[in-house]
Amino acid sequence: MSVPPITHSIWKDIVVGRVRPEFGFLAIRILLGRVLPAAQREPARVPQLAQELHALFAANAHLPSVQRDLATLPST
Repeated sequence: MSVPPITHSIWKDIVVGRVRPEFGFLAIRILLGRVLPAAQREPARVPQLAQELHALFAANAHLPSVQRDLATLPST
């Protein structure tokens, strides 16, 4: 499964908490633990935070656990 493009709304939806998939990849869970509160405190940073999330997925897309996490994303 491929990583949806950075322009896809799913990244911002995850960062602001509108969509809350259960991710198994620990690095993604750690990143979300940091970006979810940051998006609440500073809404202007949402695009930057979404880009960080996308970059983490893209850099690790070859890993089986990330492939499983990509499969949990709502239809893209």
